[in-house]
Amino acid sequence: MKGNNRKIAVQTKINMTRHFVITILALLLLASCSPSASKKAAEITKLETELKESAAKNMADTTKVKQVMTEYIQYYKSFPTDSLTPVYMMKLAKFYDVIQRPDSALYFYDQIYKNYPTYPKISFALFSEAFIYNNEKHNLPKAQELYNEYLAKYPNSQLAKSAAIELHNLGKSPEQIMAEMDSMMQKMKDTAAVSNK
Repeated sequence: MKGNNRKIAVQTKINMTRHFVITILALLLLASCSPSASKKAAEITKLETELKESAAKNMADTTKVKQVMTEYIQYYKSFPTDSLTPVYMMKLAKFYDVIQRPDSALYFYDQIYKNYPTYPKISFALFSEAFIYNNEKHNLPKAQELYNEYLAKYPNSQLAKSAAIELHNLGKSPEQIMAEMDSMMQKMKDTAAVSNK
């Protein structure tokens, strides 16, 4: 019996030592990954600074734009769980939106919304998706679904009123919207005139 207990104790000690060594190796591996993420982030920051400087001089540097967009994508693929990833994805989505590539913008806004629930600008990602479906893709049912989801989840956000207005005007032409606004303005004037009497 003593021999069995001794064997069990030795085996337990060996298992604990293995577990400890594996844990240390895993921590070292994680620690070695972090500097490459911070190095890549520093490279991106440098590119962004260069882009801002050229923009300040009213010089469009399309090469730098493409380069920074490529860096954002590489960061997203290499460090999907890093806290900077949704930040870079948001910037990437905005770039795609500006250069009129709505499908790419939608992809990244959707990835942010689905995969980064603690990201502070997650509501903007959802609103942007709805806006693109409405105004660029002209997919009114999808836009309506996303605006409703936005209003249900973020009723007190900065963009809640804009979402409600977009939802109200869904499918209307600019002329119809202007006619409604003119009608509302006339009603307000009529109400004010009656009140002043």
